[in-house]
Amino acid sequence: MDVSVLGLPYIVSNGRGGWLCSVCNGGVRLDAKKCKHCGAIFSDASQAYTIYQEALEALKANPTSAELRQRALAVGRAYSALTRQSNITVYDEMAVMNDIQAATGHAAVASASNEAQPSLEVRLRQLTELRDKGLITEREWEERRQKILDSI
Repeated sequence: MDVSVLGLPYIVSNGRGGWLCSVCNGGVRLDAKKCKHCGAIFSDASQAYTIYQEALEALKANPTSAELRQRALAVGRAYSALTRQSNITVYDEMAVMNDIQAATGHAAVASASNEAQPSLEVRLRQLTELRDKGLITEREWEERRQKILDSI
């Protein structure tokens, strides 16, 4: 476990029913507040939750940043490990990914809607081409042209 992810020491499972300090990997009791080996003071879940929420908010502010996405993922995993006091489960991983998708979802929708809509100039040019080819009437051209201009 990388303690630098949260900036807070915490207790992790050794996979054999025992518990380790995330800083020095020394054995500790589950109810320990401080590591007897390195002196690290273990954080609680509320501190980790605050750090995780801050990482998600930073990602919401800049949803296309791969660096912020990776940080949110790493912090989410560390938070999950801290709250479970054990290894991360598939459920935890999915919960973290859902949080990240929710934080970045509006960016994907915004970019998709921007890509799907041609520029105003292109739309007006296409409309004029339809009129010039006789595919729409002058009246239809005027109505659609006005709709395009009203969309500005």
